[in-house]
Amino acid sequence: MAGDAEALVARLRGARGGQASAAVAELATAAWVDESLHAPLAEAGALPLLVALLRSTDAAAQAHAADALSAPAFDEVVRKRIVDAGVLPELVSLVRAGNVDDTRNALLAIGWFAEDAPTRLLLVGEGAMPPLV
Repeated sequence: MAGDAEALVARLRGARGGQASAAVAELATAAWVDESLHAPLAEAGALPLLVALLRSTDAAAQAHAADALSAPAFDEVVRKRIVDAGVLPELVSLVRAGNVDDTRNALLAIGWFAEDAPTRLLLVGEGAMPPLV
């Protein structure tokens, strides 16, 4: 599993231009299909790369990055690592931007993060409530 995670992260790290969207889509699919990849993906360095993609101007890459972050967000340990990587402001920004794919995937991730009471407070602090109401 760790080898699979490392290979996925290496592909994402080496992706340029339109390749980033395809690489992150592959990573997201793997994360949804095989939950044993969640911690190894984080350990292999996926989180900063995914946060960077959330900040990119590539809408497809943003949507796939939010999707890739949604899959492991139900795991409490990995969820904390994701939050510590600075993902919450980026997800809230995607919701505010209003792109349908970005919003759907960001909302799914926010829903998982909201399972944790301290993270709910962080989401409120990031301004997540107004776009949700």
